[in-house]
Amino acid sequence: MEQDLISLKEQLAKKEKEIASLKENLARLQTDSGNNNVLIDTQEKAAELPPLKEKPSLSNKDIMRYSRQLLLPELGVQGQLNLAKTSVLIVGCGGLGCPLAQYLVAAGIGRLGLLDYDVVELSNLHRQVLHGEDREGQPKALSAAQSLRRLNSAVDCVPYHMQLTPEIALQLIGQYDIIADCSDNAPTRYLVNDACVLSGKPLVSASALRMEGQLTVYNYAGGPCYRCLYPVPPPPETVTNCSDGGVLGVVPGIMGCFQALEVLKIASGKQPSYRQQLLMFDAQEARFRTIKLRPKQAGCAVCGEAPTITALQDYEGFCGSAATDKCRRLCLLPEEQRISVQEYKAILDKEAPHILLDVRPPVEVDICHLPFSLNIPLASLEDRKAQHLQQLKEKIKERKQQTDQATDLPVYVICKLGNDSQKAVQILQKMSGAELESVIVKDIRGGLMAWAHKIDQSFPQY
Repeated sequence: MEQDLISLKEQLAKKEKEIASLKENLARLQTDSGNNNVLIDTQEKAAELPPLKEKPSLSNKDIMRYSRQLLLPELGVQGQLNLAKTSVLIVGCGGLGCPLAQYLVAAGIGRLGLLDYDVVELSNLHRQVLHGEDREGQPKALSAAQSLRRLNSAVDCVPYHMQLTPEIALQLIGQYDIIADCSDNAPTRYLVNDACVLSGKPLVSASALRMEGQLTVYNYAGGPCYRCLYPVPPPPETVTNCSDGGVLGVVPGIMGCFQALEVLKIASGKQPSYRQQLLMFDAQEARFRTIKLRPKQAGCAVCGEAPTITALQDYEGFCGSAATDKCRRLCLLPEEQRISVQEYKAILDKEAPHILLDVRPPVEVDICHLPFSLNIPLASLEDRKAQHLQQLKEKIKERKQQTDQATDLPVYVICKLGNDSQKAVQILQKMSGAELESVIVKDIRGGLMAWAHKIDQSFPQY
């Protein structure tokens, strides 16, 4: 009886905490509604923006707020008035979009559209600086708008909690003067590019991964578009994002600031610096270099002399991947060459003879690993490194001797998400019977993150 009472009290405390959180979120939504930061989360509402009112002159408050940049001959009063009548749409309120939005609002841009389908997660906070711990679970677009409103209440911030799709892209992009691509996936990049070309909008695009960043301006003053440089998307299995490859938080911060600089130049009436150039940043060496890009291509499918793309298409089908920044899910193997984490757990419980091969890089193995696994990075398998292959051969031989295994020994391959493990299985299958003893190789679907979700909730997630 006493134990039941304690349990009920704990449940009551938990519910009270949930109610308090809901009240807090409601108060925020009501506050933002009063501040013209109403969250747009349905595609039907995307075209309901009134035109920006043009300012005839700067108020005393404007002069005081923007005085330090008004003193610049490169900007001046007319440049500031130009900013106030310009609207910018940011696609992606993450590591690039946050610093970009922050500096555009601080500079006095007229209207800022903030589009993101995702919600704030703890793993975002080392680089997505407009969000905070108290915003976990809140739509990123709304979280960004709340922070920006506190910075400059005069700027019209319009949050869109939705995924950009071909059905809505032209309607939405057509309402803004400049588009900034801060996405992290190929389908969205092609979609934004094509919509900008068809709408006649300049596109300021940046990317950041690991310790590197890139930036350029597309579709501006006769310059090339994204398709001019990349007419064919890369194979999905070769594309890496922050969830897979990691990123140092300051790198997208730097590239987002460069995006803001290019947007402000265009908005104020100046020429951008990277219309036909690619800026490359190496954070490891703290060095920048610039590459001249080829000009606009006459044969480009969307901006060329005889375009074959005159309407938006299925970009996920075109790229062979999903239009989200979430972790990629590749399907390189047939189902019979894969097992679930539940099936692997049953193998462990039966103590069936096998080898568990972890193909993640050592830096990820240091974060977390299953104690009974053998680590040989995928890169070592791809390069056929003799040292690591010998290590695997010896492990197979040792395991067979320990268990008197007469038949082929199963080798189960694991990684973080179940992508690299599939590539490793393909490599090992080619080696089997030649460079390696004959083995049965299967990959564990979903990898260690599936293990953490479905088998062992105490296992670290990253």
